Amino acid sequence: MTVRQEYERKSEELLNSFKKRQKAIRREFHDVRKAVSIVCTTSSLTTVIVLNPYIITQDIKRIETRKDAHILRLMSRHQQVFDEIKNFYRDITHNNLDLIKSLKVNIVILVPAHHTRQCTVQIS
Repeated sequence: MTVRQEYERKSEELLNSFKKRQKAIRREFHDVRKAVSIVCTTSSLTTVIVLNPYIITQDIKRIETRKDAHILRLMSRHQQVFDEIKNFYRDITHNNLDLIKSLKVNIVILVPAHHTRQCTVQIS
């Protein structure tokens, strides 16, 4: 494939992608235009906006589903982080309790030895 053909292929792809975007934007603006009808009265210069309830409810449903999905993702992510924090502190607590138990054992061993040394010092 020559450089020119490659360039033409890429430019064609770009043109097609821009056409797709343009269609999507036009469709969106068309939907908005259908959703909102503006009526002007010239005598009192007031503007009345009439909304198409079907399109509004569709938008609300779409937004609510996105919101609910986002909330579920956040709750899942927060639950994972909470579990990690809980495990971290549980490990620290467990290690500290093991240390306390080992120190108690050392005290039980050392206190009688210290007591016997004090007694021998007092006797002497």
